[in-house]
Amino acid sequence: KHRLPVLTYCHKNGAALLRCAQPMVGVFQKRSRDDELYFQEAGISYIFDARPKASAMGNTMMGKGFEKMSNYSGVQLIFNDIENIHAVRNSLEKLMDIMYRDKGDTNFFSNLENCKWLRHIRQILIASLKVAHCLHEDNETCLVHCSDGWDRTAQMCALAQLILDPYFRTIAGFATLIEKDFLGFGHQVARRSGQGDRNYKDDQRSPVFL
Repeated sequence: KHRLPVLTYCHKNGAALLRCAQPMVGVFQKRSRDDELYFQEAGISYIFDARPKASAMGNTMMGKGFEKMSNYSGVQLIFNDIENIHAVRNSLEKLMDIMYRDKGDTNFFSNLENCKWLRHIRQILIASLKVAHCLHEDNETCLVHCSDGWDRTAQMCALAQLILDPYFRTIAGFATLIEKDFLGFGHQVARRSGQGDRNYKDDQRSPVFL
């Protein structure tokens, strides 16, 4: 989808946060010399792939996938185990079912654990904190991507900036962050939320922004 690595945030120490979509590697491990040179010139030290490693490997069968690290000298790849939009949607549906049950549900906490909603939140927070730590504490430039680069990538990049920069914790700053890292980078707000769409069975709905 031509979603090349682009700058979304530069920290006060000069460390940069870039974001993109997955590389088109495929089962034959295709490489891009331009991409490798770009990483070198940008000084990228870490690639944060939002997905579980198994999911990223599965995408290689469709001509996509993840970076072959032997082609990216000095760069470390970290998988962050954030599930896709379908798993998160199913989790929220189970959570809502728990919330609307009659009072006195003796299995509330076990049901809450089993719906995995809190696990999804935890994984996103942990991944975002790792990015913030690399930028702030290690002074290292990072790249974040998932599959298309507009759902989990937006979550991680936005939360890392909320952690690092007090401006984004103001009303004006938060609005800027939404416009920049969700709308500007292609998050499908209407389709994910169902805004203005009565097709409640659309399997592309997901509480990513929520």
